[in-house]
Amino acid sequence: MLDTFEIDKLQTKRINHTVAACRCECPDCQWYYQYMQHLPSSAKAFFETSGIDPEKCQELWPYCPDDNGFICYSGYFYIAVKKAKNSKPFNITETWKTLDYGICSFRIRLEYTTDGKIILGFEARLPREKLR
Repeated sequence: MLDTFEIDKLQTKRINHTVAACRCECPDCQWYYQYMQHLPSSAKAFFETSGIDPEKCQELWPYCPDDNGFICYSGYFYIAVKKAKNSKPFNITETWKTLDYGICSFRIRLEYTTDGKIILGFEARLPREKLR
């Protein structure tokens, strides 16, 4: 059985303050950054509860624009974790977990860099629609 972790909000916020965001200027990445400012409230809750700034991902790779009006992304955020004491909706493991927010979705999992940093790997499926 895999260990279950929860994101340490305060430590993750500290990490986010010290790490520079790498912002790509391509149109697909710019769409991601804009969309993060207009997330559904349930998706915003995940990022706020975790202490993650969704616009401050460390890597971002757009791929697979489809004919249905969606574009997919892959990337990661630096995070801090602690062992989960009980089951919560946002607990993470090293296995992919899907967070579905209706119009958009994220798949997340706990990963580690070669230099031992903890990251939250993600895949996002976002609609290509007008933002309000």
